[in-house]
Amino acid sequence: MYRIEIENNGITEILHEMNPKSPRRVADCEFTDDTEAVDSATIIVNPQNPAYEHLHELKTLVRIINTKTGETAFDGRVLHIPEESMDSSGIITKTVLCESVAGYLCDTVQLYHNYQDTEVTGFLASLLDYHNSIMQDSSPERCILLGAVTVHGTNSKTTAQRSTMDEIKENLISRLGGILHTRRNENNQIVLDYYQEEDFGTVCNTKVEIAVNMKSISAGTDATGIITRLYPFGCQVNDETAERLTIAEVNSGCPYIDDEDAIARYGVKCGTVIFDDITLPENLLAKGREYLAQACQIKKSYQAVVLDLSTIGKAADSFQAGNTYRFVNRLLHLDEYLRVIRRTVNIFRPYQPTIEIGDKMERVTDIVTQTRNYIAYEVPKQRSEILQQAKNNASALITSATHGYVIVEPEQILIMNTSDKTTATKVWRININGFGYSHSDIPGQAYDGEYGLAITMDGAIVADYITTGTMYADRIKGGTLTIGGYNNDNGVMQVRNSSGDVVCLFDQNGADIIGKITSRDSSGYWVTIDNGQIQGGDSSGTYMTIDARATITDTSGTVHKGTRIYSDAVSLDNCNHFGISGWEGCSGTMPVVTGVSLMATDVVLDAWIDENGDLQKYTLPLSDLVSVVEQSCYFHHGIMCTSW
Repeated sequence: MYRIEIENNGITEILHEMNPKSPRRVADCEFTDDTEAVDSATIIVNPQNPAYEHLHELKTLVRIINTKTGETAFDGRVLHIPEESMDSSGIITKTVLCESVAGYLCDTVQLYHNYQDTEVTGFLASLLDYHNSIMQDSSPERCILLGAVTVHGTNSKTTAQRSTMDEIKENLISRLGGILHTRRNENNQIVLDYYQEEDFGTVCNTKVEIAVNMKSISAGTDATGIITRLYPFGCQVNDETAERLTIAEVNSGCPYIDDEDAIARYGVKCGTVIFDDITLPENLLAKGREYLAQACQIKKSYQAVVLDLSTIGKAADSFQAGNTYRFVNRLLHLDEYLRVIRRTVNIFRPYQPTIEIGDKMERVTDIVTQTRNYIAYEVPKQRSEILQQAKNNASALITSATHGYVIVEPEQILIMNTSDKTTATKVWRININGFGYSHSDIPGQAYDGEYGLAITMDGAIVADYITTGTMYADRIKGGTLTIGGYNNDNGVMQVRNSSGDVVCLFDQNGADIIGKITSRDSSGYWVTIDNGQIQGGDSSGTYMTIDARATITDTSGTVHKGTRIYSDAVSLDNCNHFGISGWEGCSGTMPVVTGVSLMATDVVLDAWIDENGDLQKYTLPLSDLVSVVEQSCYFHHGIMCTSW
């Protein structure tokens, strides 16, 4: 049922074939496909095999092909070959450990780089672009393209000298969950998909039950990761102290939330979670409660040895990692739909795979350990291609679909992941009122469930994410408008008038506005900036004007550009020092308005340079009130000189 091919330098040969008389046979082989780790295979080879000496670590490519379906069950390379061994009967064998093509992501290291407010698709694209820039010259077969991405979320991410796979684990899967999946496209290129769990695999009609196709099953629980008191944190609010947003101000001053039922059963067990993209405490509180509802549950897992009756034509569905099946075992009080997260198949006993079902705690992105000497490369600059990435992702999602059921009813069309809407978990529903998509982890609820993506006959579009090249809108309403920051690009916002001229521009350099700017408070006081003037006042009128366009003519007739202040009164409160910097000024005389009274502390009324070159001044005492009666004063190199 299985054939094993190996490839060296573009030359392919058979390592194992079905003919029992052929020398090209292996002593044993089993492979594992896993939704939460890199797929692996172990092959035991005898020296009599003609390909015995053609297996080389990190170089030889390995493919295990299902001859019944034509599908490739394992696609990878030789990872490690321990020394040859001989058993008690004198038979010499060589054990070959293999990893799937996803292991290529362990071959490159991402240098330190901070990605601000970057969406999942853009971040993954940047990682793969850098990985491919290293591989494309020396090992082009290890280049990996980005495929379908259904996991979404915008936050800040930092790469820090870890392998590309470890960066994906640290920055994406550990925060957002999801399943990595590799495949080959029509050009035989490796493609990496990143799915939400509910978007991967299918719900199968095959029922797994004792005395039919279940040989044995064991159940286990794991409470090590349970959280009963959660401290949720949002975006960073202080760059210097790394302080983050908390829920205290919307949670009666308390920075944590409790699950009272879980505390009553397990006691207080604290934990934290960070949501970099959340900026409002009320949103953080809602997200924290949602997270705690999952974190306070004990994880349950099962391991079963089953009979794959599809290998002998007795069942329609084979067992595949990622698919969901109904498991029934009355002795264990088990009757529920569970996802197969890991499958191990021995090629000589393909009808009896070992599968793991349910949840696991620490198996997420277990990576085959590799010892490497890494070369450091500079992170290339990435250009924001938001629309093109969205198009590529949509194309990958649609073209990668390999299964589904189209049901045509008199009043509607259904596209589902099962043939029965009472068991379907993913449903596209099209009728006269519109079309929409719904999904639910509980079979049968998707059909009547919430349609989070929809276009309806009343003109409404409902979606979590909309990507477009140009959008025309009568009005946009919402909470937060973010411009720029995607892939570290600068944002620009323009306001144009009816003629198409830009009258307001916001970019990384600040704001450039043509026209009036007004600021007012609830009491009616206002300040405007308009046409080179700053004015202030209230509902009764204007109190003050500062004119930056003023021209001032001195007594010699020279015109100077300057600033005029118009106000009924000007007060300098708590002003200990007032002066004019720079000694180079205009020379000449100018009139001084008479009758203006001055009262201040130590007011300098006159200053001059004596014959010794020292500065002298005349100071008005605090208790005096003097009226200025001089008709003129003059400036000489910036110093005001008067005679009394």
